[in-house]
Order: sequence, then structure tokens, then C-alpha cells
Amino acid sequence: MKNTLKIYSGVQGFLMIAFVSLCVIAASKIDVLHSFQNKITEIRAKLTQRSASGDVVFIGIDKESLDHVGVWPWPRTVHAEIVDRLMAVNVTEIGIDIDFSAPSTPSNDLVFEKSLEKAGGAVILPTFVQDRTISDKDNSLSINSPLPIFAQHSWLATVNVLPDEDGVVRRFPFGHEIEGTFIASMPSVLSGVSKSIQPDVPINFSIDPKTIPMYSVVDLLTGKVGRKQLEGKTVLIGAQAVELRDNFTVPVYGALPGAIIQILTTETLLQDIELVTLNPLWLILLFALVIFVVSSVISKFARNKKLRLQLISLAAIAGCFEITGLLLFKNYAVVLPTAELLTFTIIFATAIGFREINIQRFKFMFADTSRINTQNVLDQIVNDNANGILIIDENGGIFKANKNAKLLFNMASIEKGSVLEKGALPRFVERDIKKAIALLKDHDVNAPILGRVRFVIGSNKKPSTLEYAITASKLQSVAGVDFDDIQFLAGVAVWDITKRLAQEKKIAYLAKYDELTGALRRGAFEKSVNDNLVKANKDKKNLEARTILAVNLHRFKTINVTLGHEIGNQVLCASFERLKNFSHDVGQISRLGGDTFAVCLNRELPENELHSYCTKLIEHMVEPLKIGKANMQLGLRIGSATCVSSQQPDAAKALANAELALDEARLISGNNSVAYRNDIAEKIDYSRSVESELWHALERNEIYVAYQPQVDINSEELIGVEALIRWEHPKLGYVSPETFINIAETNGFLDKLGAWVLNKACEDALKLPSHICVAVNVAPTQFMRTDVAEIVDAALKRTGLPAKRLHIEITETGLLDNTDDVVKTLEKLSAMGITIALDDFGTGHSSLGYFANFPIDKIKVDQMFVRTLERDSDNEAIIRSVKELSNGLNLTMICEGIETQDQLLLLREIGVHQGQGYLFGKPLPLEAIIEISQVPQKLRA
Repeated sequence: MKNTLKIYSGVQGFLMIAFVSLCVIAASKIDVLHSFQNKITEIRAKLTQRSASGDVVFIGIDKESLDHVGVWPWPRTVHAEIVDRLMAVNVTEIGIDIDFSAPSTPSNDLVFEKSLEKAGGAVILPTFVQDRTISDKDNSLSINSPLPIFAQHSWLATVNVLPDEDGVVRRFPFGHEIEGTFIASMPSVLSGVSKSIQPDVPINFSIDPKTIPMYSVVDLLTGKVGRKQLEGKTVLIGAQAVELRDNFTVPVYGALPGAIIQILTTETLLQDIELVTLNPLWLILLFALVIFVVSSVISKFARNKKLRLQLISLAAIAGCFEITGLLLFKNYAVVLPTAELLTFTIIFATAIGFREINIQRFKFMFADTSRINTQNVLDQIVNDNANGILIIDENGGIFKANKNAKLLFNMASIEKGSVLEKGALPRFVERDIKKAIALLKDHDVNAPILGRVRFVIGSNKKPSTLEYAITASKLQSVAGVDFDDIQFLAGVAVWDITKRLAQEKKIAYLAKYDELTGALRRGAFEKSVNDNLVKANKDKKNLEARTILAVNLHRFKTINVTLGHEIGNQVLCASFERLKNFSHDVGQISRLGGDTFAVCLNRELPENELHSYCTKLIEHMVEPLKIGKANMQLGLRIGSATCVSSQQPDAAKALANAELALDEARLISGNNSVAYRNDIAEKIDYSRSVESELWHALERNEIYVAYQPQVDINSEELIGVEALIRWEHPKLGYVSPETFINIAETNGFLDKLGAWVLNKACEDALKLPSHICVAVNVAPTQFMRTDVAEIVDAALKRTGLPAKRLHIEITETGLLDNTDDVVKTLEKLSAMGITIALDDFGTGHSSLGYFANFPIDKIKVDQMFVRTLERDSDNEAIIRSVKELSNGLNLTMICEGIETQDQLLLLREIGVHQGQGYLFGKPLPLEAIIEISQVPQKLRA
């Protein structure tokens, strides 16, 4: 419910903020809030008063000046005197806000004209823009300009003051365009600002008019004001007397003369503080976003007094925006339109009050709906529960019973409100229901009571095992609600565990016995042997021991594949029965794997009797088996070991020893038995040590490459070397390549080792003369597990060895495995220019298909044909045949294992191309090969 309310509140809050935002934006567009914003701007101006620059001086035509001259309008000679006096004190510019569009007496006009001419264009005369006639409907404008005789010696500027609709002057025109000509306003000309970002200049009324230097015309005429006050200043002359009717209403200061308004506008331009009003749209959206975020945080984290916090935060946010507006106005003359924000605040504050009322109403509605839904869900859970659920009161009345409870307790006709008769439920269940209620009622203990009972369900003949859990509950009292004096209920959950018990029994059996044959599993076998030995040796001085046999059914896999798994399973069962019935000495039997059993004899067989016993067992087990219509015969191999007499016998170790002996027996052809010996374990330990140390041999620089010379048979010159890997371990000593290479093939280390040999051989070959090639053996597993072509290519590129100097030797076995992949790899190598040699030729199938399917360049005859080579022998005939084959296929032929001069001469006579063997040198370090290559006569020294 809480999450739903949060979602409801959040969505409602968002929609409310969006609605208020749209309303305020609409109000802003139709200027409903314009007066409100003007008032806010006026307050800001009052709070941020600043001084005028003092560069613009006002010389006012006040009442004293009018009285001094005595007439109005003044004679033009007075204006001429004013201009002359001002020019005499070196003012920069003179603006006169008096109409000179009508002529006076010619003599006076001539005096004023001369004065203007003498001023040299420093005087700005006013131009007034007005409607042509009162009845003018096309809004055409006319202009009242100074007389041409005056205008030709002065600048013209408009001086119209235009109030807003409410009669208050807040801005001054930058100028007017009349009949295609733009005429700048007096403030624009006086300030020297020729461009504006707005057509009208918003006047910054934070400039205090009292700080404008002001003097009376009479003071100028009488000499009281002179050079000291006016030199270098810009002067504006205008009406100040009330009777001249040139006053206008403005913000902050009430009524001001038009000339003062012009000076305030001039100061606004000079100080570059034109008011710029920001677009309220983006401000409203930002304000709404801040309100939404703050309201969301309050809704999420505040537990109490959310409404108060929201109202306080709302006021604080509005205050922050208003303070920001004041600072922007003061420092940057930017008007932040907060009227919209304050309106937003008022509307939103009202809305969240109403929303809080709606949320409370929604909570009550939601709580009621949630209660109904929860009850429905609980009813559904009870009805659909796989267990039987029975809720019963302290008087035996049925409060709730699902279909499974009715089924398990044989209560098909019982309905809600029925009262159970005594004995309707199993006796133990009735007892525990009363016990659970009594514990809660008397001792306030509400602990579930678990039980198990055997009970006949329905028409079943055998009783089922039911398991149950009973929990008591106390009903909460509510004012005005009568529960019929029922205060306690008991909930009974019951389930049938008959099948589960049967499965557990089966699992327990399978954990101990093989499902197919019934033989013990390894763990159970070892425990049984140990337990029997401990029991047999209890309180005995002469401790007993047991002989353990590991028995493998040879050729079983062939039978299983050929005749099928069903026949294979029958063979295993029949073999188990034969083992069990062989003799009274046979004790526990375990099936260790697919075709291997372990047998514990009831005694320890002496060495002389053990072999005889195993022989008889083999004879017994290899007797032909008849399965259905098929007759079949198995082979048998046995490994034996003794579980020594001890207070703590170790059958696991004895069985492991028997399996090691069985591994030895498997290496011997035919049916046989092998008894465990210490050297078997030593051999295994040695292999394990080799494997463990092999992983670090490269890092420790224990492995190195030796090179055996390959020569031209006729000239006996060194033409190549074969790279042979060697390992010298600091503790194990010299480790035979046959030993560690076989291990490396098995554990996968050969991939890394082979790549290292290849790279090392390519590096070393560069230190030999360019006509000497290097041959590297690549094992079949390398072709299966790695990209040999890529590794070779990388080695050649890294070392810079020409591909023609590298020979790759592969055995016939390698050609048999993964033929398609091997062909592709060999073709890539051949395309690089690498020579491919078929190694140990004659030891495998020696199929002619190799030469048709594989890109072979060279045949390497195995040493078994050379070491016993004699004239007129079978080996000679074989080598001659291979030579004929190589000639026909245009292949190079090399023989390895040459050890005598006679063998060399006979091979030379046959026409063999190349040779390798101890006659020319054993595998040697690179340094020795380099020396031989430099002094060829040392080859057979």
C-alpha cells in the first residue's frame, strides 16, 4: 500500500505542478500579471538605489527663472544667451527641451541662429512627434521640428514621453522613424549610444533623480553657476515649473519633469543598465522542476508533517528566487519575472492543501480495498495449496478447510461452520490441536507443534504417512464486534509424505549400492571393509588383514558397443553374480566403474596362493556367457593389494594400490594378474613429479634444444639439423624425452612447449650458415589443439628466418587423426615455402594415400630399418623399395639411425639422398653445431 500511495501521490503531484505551470504560463502570455510584475520591479528599484554619473546636468526653467525673465515663451535672445554662457564654460553638449518650431521676431530669431552657429553643432534641439489631426484614423504621424534656420546649425532629437496604458512612464523611445527617416531620441543623442537591444529603452528607476546635478536657468544667467559646475558636462535644459505642465507619473518617485525622465534614460544608457526582462516561460518551468524535486524528496523521506514541510519549502524556494531576482536587478539590470513564480506559489500551496485531503481519503479507500484483496489472495492460497489446510476453533468448529485437508482427513462432507465430532481427526492430531491452543491460552507460548501419523486415506488398503504442523492464533478484539465467544484458532497444515519416504529410502539405497548390479559403491565398499576389519581385530593380538582385488572385464566395451547397452547391462549383472559365487572367500563386492569391480576377500592370501587364486578366478570368469541367443567371452585382468592389519585400516589406500596394479596388468597382453609392488607406486610418483615440475621447466630455463646433424650421403657435408628437446632437472636429473613428452601430450603442456621449441629453433638457425636447414617435430596433438600454421608464420616473422630453411616433421599417426584439418594446415605451410617431412616412415600404416592427399616433400625412414641394415637383408629390400617410391614421386629421402661405415656405404650405393645418426654426431648444443659448420672435417671426428 505504501508503494502504491507513493506512486499515486507522485503522479498526482506531477500532474498538479504541470497544470499550475500551464495556468501561470497562459496568464503570463495575456499580460494578466503585468501590473503585479511592475510593482515587484518598482520595489526592487527602491531597494537598490544608485547614483547618477554626474556627467549629465539639468538646468531647469523653474518659477524663479520665469519670474526673472517676466514673459513666457521667452524671447529667443534669452535662449541665445543661455547657449552662449554654456559654450563659454566649455560644456560638451547642450540639449534643449523647448519647442522652436514657430517663428518669433526676425531679430530675435537671428540672434538665436547666430548663437547656434557659434556653438558649432553642440546644441540638440527637440523634435516632437504627434498625430496629424484629432480625427486621423490611419494613425499617421506628423513632426514638429525647429525652424530650418535653427535646424541647420544643430542636431535634432525626439523628446516624446510615452506613458504605459496605466499612465506611468517606464520606458523612453530610442527614436522614431518618420517618413522613412530615423530620428534618435534626446537620451540616445546625449548618451552617444547609437544602438539598442530594444525599440524602447526600459528606464532603470534605481537611479536616484536627487543625485542628478540640477541648477536653475536664472542662476546660469546671473553667473551663480559657471565653469566650475558645468565644464565638460552634458547639459539638458527643460521645464521644471509646475505651470509649464511637463510633469509625468513614474515608478518609485511619483511625478517627474519630462527633462528629468530624459536624463534618467540617458543615465540608463550611459551606465549600460537597460532593464532586460527574462522570458518567464523557462523560469516557470525551472521553478516547477525545483518544486517537483523538493516535493518528491519530502514525500520519500519525510514521515510526518509533510504538508507543513512542503509549504515551508515552497515559501523558501520562492524567497530564494525573489532574492536572486533582487541581486540580478542590482548587479546586472536583469528583471527576473517573479510575479509568475509568486502566483505559482500561491496557487500550488492552495492545491497541495486540497491534495492532502484527497490523499487521506485515498488511503482509507486503498486500505479497505487492500484488505479485501489480501483476504481474497489468502483464500486462494489456502484453497490451491498443495498441503491440506484446516483452521479450527477451540470448540471444534471448522473455520476453513481446503480440498486437500478434506481429502487427507476423509472430511469430504464437512463445510465451514460445521463442528467436528470427536474422533473425526486422527487421535494424535486432535491431541496436538488442544495442546497448541492450551499453550497459547495459558502460557502465551505460540510455538508450532510438529507431528507424524499413520492414517488410512479414503479407500486405500495401506495407511499413508502424514506429517503435520499446528499453530495456534489469538483473535484480536474489536469494539462492537462479537466473535461468538471464540478467542482462539488452530491452523493445521498437513501433507502426505508417503512417496517422499519411499524416495528417501531409494536414495539411501542408491547412495550405497549400484542400481544396476546391486554391488556396493566405492565409498560404501571402503567403509564396509574398514568396519569389518575393526570388528574382526577387536581384542585380538594377531591382527587380520584382507586381500583386495581390482577386476577389469576385458573386451566388455566391444561387447557393449557391438551388441548394445541392454546386452552389456546383462553381462555386467551376470559377471557380478559370477564374482559373488566364485568362492566362500569372496566378501564385499563394489562396482568401481563401467567394467571394473572391486572384491574384498575374507582373508589375506599369501603371495604363493594369491597367484593361483587369481588364475582360477580368471578361468572362472572367462567361461563363455550366454545372454539370450548370443554367446560371448570376456577377458579378465586383475590387480591385487592388501589392506594391512591395523586398528585404523585404510581400505581406500588398499583399493587405490589394487587399481595401480590393475593399470600394470592392462599393459600386459592377455588375461593376467599383477600384485601391487612398491616400485609401481614409485613409478607413479615419479610421473607425478615430472608432470608437476614440467609446468615450471621453461620458466626456470631447465629445458633446452639440442641439434643432431643431417648430412648429404655422398659428400657427407652438413646440410641441416633436427631440433630435439632435452630436459635437465636439478633434482630429477636428466628426464627422458619419451617420459615428459608423453606427459606433456596428455596434460596439454605440449602446445606451449612445441611453440617454444619452434621459436627457439628459428632463432638458432639464423646463427648457422644460410644453406643449413632446421627440422622441427610437430606432434599430432598440436595439429588438433592449436593453429600450427599461424604459430609457424608468427615465428618466421618474429625471427626473420626464410621459410625454405624450416622443415616440419609429422608422423604417420598425425596424418591419420583429423585428416581434413591436417590437410588444410599442411597446405598452408607448404604455400609458405616450408618443407614437409613424413617422419618415422614404415612404423605405421605406410599408406600410399599419404602422398596423394598430403603435400609431402620428404620421406624420413625410421631407424629400425637402418640400425640392423645388412647387405641382402629384408631391410635392404625395404629401403630400396622406398627409394624407388621417392624417385617416382620426386621426394627427398633421408634415413636416420646410421651408426656404422658399412651402413653408410650401402645407403650410398642404394642412392639415399640424406642421412642422420650417431656416425655423424649425437644431438649437440648449438655452439658445437656452429663449430662443425665452420670446420666441416670435424663432422665425424
